[in-house]
Parts: sequence; structure tokens; C-alpha cells
Amino acid sequence: MTLGWPMHACRAVSILLSLAVTGCATSGQEAQRTPAESRLRVAQVAEASGQTDVALSMYAAAVEQDPRDPVARARYAGVLARTGQMRQAEQVLNTGLASGTDSRLLVELGRLRLRSGQPDEARALFARVLERDSRNAGA
Repeated sequence: MTLGWPMHACRAVSILLSLAVTGCATSGQEAQRTPAESRLRVAQVAEASGQTDVALSMYAAAVEQDPRDPVARARYAGVLARTGQMRQAEQVLNTGLASGTDSRLLVELGRLRLRSGQPDEARALFARVLERDSRNAGA
């Protein structure tokens, strides 16, 4: 029963409730998560369960709250790209790269270039990452 709520809102509530219940049984260290970390966790659960709209919303909120978080930016851009929002994904990555070079952002930008049919640019980005970290599995 949805009580007149849109289906995506019901799914979001069920995801949040399941995380809240799980959170009650976590260790003290996990209980001290920041709001951005909590948003990332909810976004990951939503993404894994196919709730892309919820994941996008939570990743966007995490990036807004902590614009310098490369993990949130890379994940947000990845979901944007997988949903066909290539320009937005590139904007999210380039904004993050403007404040410093981060391997996660470079790898995600390389993946974006591959999706866009630009393998030479992707290869150059992956090479930059591998110069710094030869064990980077993403690159």
C-alpha cells in the first residue's frame, strides 16, 4: 500500500528505513558517520537495488555537502554517465579536477571518454593515473 505516495518515494523510504534499522546494530565507529558518508551509503544501497533516481539524488546531496569529496564526485558522475547524462557527468568530474588532480576522478573521466567513443583520450587519462599508481586497477 503506497498511501498515495509515488512509488519511488515509497522505495526511498523503505531503503532509508532498512538503513536505519541496520544502523541501530552497528559498532560505535560506524555510528559516528558524517552526514556525507551516510548519504553515500544510502546512495550505494539505492544504486545496487536499481533505484537510480534515489542514488542520483543522494550522490548530488553528498557532493553539494562536501564538494571536495572525490569519492562522491566519481560515483555521482558514474551514475550520471550510466543513465546517459554525459554532459552533467563531465561537468561533475571537471569541477572536481579544477581543485586538484585525483586518480578516482581521472579514472571516471577516462571511462566517460570510452563511453563517448574517445579511446585515445581515455588511454591518456589512464596513463596519467598509472604514472602515479601503477597498481590502480581502475586505470
